[in-house]
Amino acid sequence: MRKLNRLASAAVAAGALCLGGCDDWLTVPDPTVIDADALDPVADADLLARSAQQNFSSAYGHLIVYSSWFTPSNGMQVVPGAQSVERVPKSRT
Repeated sequence: MRKLNRLASAAVAAGALCLGGCDDWLTVPDPTVIDADALDPVADADLLARSAQQNFSSAYGHLIVYSSWFTPSNGMQVVPGAQSVERVPKSRT
């Protein structure tokens, strides 16, 4: 038990010494933020266009699924004010 306490104390002391020399050890740069000076819209037009196309193509599948929830063609219909989705029989016309 004494050995474990000494080891824990040594680890805390070593951590305090290592982190004591740092001024801002909790600040982390955000990798998703792009500087406005680093981006050239003319030179990087292809990159921006492909990025927008990828965003659309990845969201399009979800759009299809979610929009099908609100159409009566699947036999389910959202009734305003209802607590759940109701099954609506398909009309045979």
